[in-house]
Amino acid sequence: MTEIKKAVSGLKVALDAVRTNTDVSSTNIMRLNLKSARDQLARRVQEVSPTTEADPAIASATREARILLEEVDSSFFALQKVSHQVCSCAAPTVPFTRPMLTESPCPWEGRGRMRVEGVRDATRGSNLKANRLPKRPFLDPNEFQPLPLTEKTYITHNTLRLRFALPDPSQRLGLPIGQHITFLAKDEDDKDVYRPYTPVSDDDLLGCVDFVIKVYPQGKMSQVVAKMRVGDTMLMKGPKGRFTYTPNMVKHFGMVAGGTGITPMYQVLSAVLKNPADVTQLTLLFGNLTEEDILLRKELDSLVAMHGNRLRVHHVLNTPPAEWEGGVGFITKEMLAEHLPAPGPDVMVLRCGPNPMCVAMKEHLGGLGFSEEAQFQF
Repeated sequence: MTEIKKAVSGLKVALDAVRTNTDVSSTNIMRLNLKSARDQLARRVQEVSPTTEADPAIASATREARILLEEVDSSFFALQKVSHQVCSCAAPTVPFTRPMLTESPCPWEGRGRMRVEGVRDATRGSNLKANRLPKRPFLDPNEFQPLPLTEKTYITHNTLRLRFALPDPSQRLGLPIGQHITFLAKDEDDKDVYRPYTPVSDDDLLGCVDFVIKVYPQGKMSQVVAKMRVGDTMLMKGPKGRFTYTPNMVKHFGMVAGGTGITPMYQVLSAVLKNPADVTQLTLLFGNLTEEDILLRKELDSLVAMHGNRLRVHHVLNTPPAEWEGGVGFITKEMLAEHLPAPGPDVMVLRCGPNPMCVAMKEHLGGLGFSEEAQFQF
């Protein structure tokens, strides 16, 4: 019964996030979170046997769960069996091995449009086929390729969320979990500028890729990005990176992130939590200057609501508001000791953020007993 109640709570949070969301650029992630929460609750309901449902409390919780599932299904999803979801507007997709509920949101049209395999696409006049996937993903580790900007939104006072379209709306990006992409552009002096960025979108998203990028006054690449207009292109190459993720590779990931260093962490924890076979525990310590600087906060809150038994997030602010209940100042050795798992053979700590912070965290973690092999810096 406890698991059903937790799943009900998680689905309610995800549903509320979708309904109240005003940031068009985060619509796809919100709906993927809703899909994950919906399937998690459905599994919990399926686990209830007729014998256990005879208990009045369990019966009541199960009834509430079924009513909520019906509400979500009727409002957001259409029943279909898919291997991949293909939409004319490059909507996200999640592969399944059994009939599931899925939706194809088209955020730039301002509404969710249902897609069923084999149904004629009214905007293109062609039949959609789930097996129309290209032979290879977009990324090439040896060649820069241009991608056009299709959406650009400020999500904080100095942070942009950007969406770039892939050449084929049914194409995958092809980025392994925990790796990044290199951007190439010309600065004001017509010199080449290279910068690594980690997408915040899942690799199951077809036809496009999303990034969250902070704009710095003296940042050569971020200034280029800030001046981009919809239709402009950015050269990208990848994948690149030393991190290799496999399900259950450790029992517990500790994560220490600062600012935009959250992007690879979000990629890893999203991959872990969406895989029902991966039981890895996750603890994130996330440092920022102010509350307004916390990136992906709504997405993180949604994941905590759905997976609170496996994911714990602790925020630390350098300049907190008066009512702040989280950590204050810089992330310290004492904070690491309090919140992260203890060192062990099945524990790894991931680091990403400004270089001075990462240097300090490496030293603090070493002092707490974490060997260099038990740490990884993105």
